[in-house]
Amino acid sequence: MSINPKKAGWFSELIAFRKANLEELLIENKKALSSLLTIYQAIQPVGLINGQLFGNISYPNSEGWTPLERTKILFADCIISSSLLNYDNIKIKDDAVADEQINKAVTNVGYFYQALYPQMKISYNNLFGKRKNPNELVEAIVEKRVKSVIDNNHQLVEQFFHNGLLFLDIYIFSRWVNTQRDEVASILFKSLLEEYRFSVIKVIAAAAHSNKFIADAEKDFMESFIKNSFLSGSKITEARQIFAKGIDIRELEVHPDNTWVVKKYFLEMAIVTIWSDKIIDDDEMLFLEKFTNYLDLSARDLERSLFSIKEMLPEKNLEWK
Repeated sequence: MSINPKKAGWFSELIAFRKANLEELLIENKKALSSLLTIYQAIQPVGLINGQLFGNISYPNSEGWTPLERTKILFADCIISSSLLNYDNIKIKDDAVADEQINKAVTNVGYFYQALYPQMKISYNNLFGKRKNPNELVEAIVEKRVKSVIDNNHQLVEQFFHNGLLFLDIYIFSRWVNTQRDEVASILFKSLLEEYRFSVIKVIAAAAHSNKFIADAEKDFMESFIKNSFLSGSKITEARQIFAKGIDIRELEVHPDNTWVVKKYFLEMAIVTIWSDKIIDDDEMLFLEKFTNYLDLSARDLERSLFSIKEMLPEKNLEWK
C-alpha cells in the first residue's frame, strides 16, 4: 500500500491506509488519558513539521516527500483521525462498521470547511463539471488549506507558526464534530476559531516583547501569521497594534476553561517565538515561567515542551539559561 501526495487521488490512498491501521489508532487512544491527549501527542504544533503520527505508525514510501507534501498528508490524517477518536467503541473487526465511521468522518470534514471557511471558496465540481465525491472534495480542501499556510520556501521556524493555524483547525474540528449542524453552531464556532487565532497573536506578541527586543524575523512571522489567519479587518488592525506595543501576561485573557491541549499549544507558540534567535535569556525564561503559571500548567509541562521543541528544531545548539 502506497500514498503518493504528488498525484490526484492521494487522499483515497490515505483513507485506505487509515482503514488498514484503524485498530492501532484506537488502541493508542485507549492508552492515553483522553482523546485530547492522543490528539496532542500526534499534532503537537511542531509535530506537524516533524511528521509525528498517532502511535508508531509510519507512512509507506514517504522518503523524499517535500515539507508541503508531508504536512498535507499528516494534516489530512490527523483531522480524519481526530473524528474517529470519538468512536472508541467501534467493533473494528467489523469492516462495514469501520467503513461507515471513516466515510462519516470524511463527510464531516467537508461540512466543517463549508460552514466555517466560506472564504476558501471551495469548488464542488471537477474540471469537467462533474460533482466531486467526498474524497475528492476533502482532498481539494486539504490541498487549498495547507497551501494557504505553508510552502516549500518557508524556513522551519516560520512553518511552525503557519502549522499552528492547522493545529487550531484540527482542535476546533474535534469539538465541532460532536455538535448539532445548524447556523447557530456555525456562528458560535466561527467566533471561537477567531478568538483562538487572536489569542495566539496576543501570546506571540507578549513573548516577543518579553526581553524588550523584537527581531526582524519575529515581525515577519507575525505578519505572515496574521495574513493567513482569516481574521476580520478590525481584528487585523488590532493585532498589528498589539504586536507593535506589546501586551502583558495579565492582559492575554486566555480563558481559564481552556483544555490542557490548548494551554500547551499556547505555551509552545510562546517558546518557539522566543527561541527564534536560538537562545532564551533570563528575562525570556522568567516570562515563560510566569506564563506557565498563568496557564495553570506545571513546571514539568514547561520543561517537557522546551526539550521537545529543542529536539524537533534543526538547531541543536539552542540554549536556555
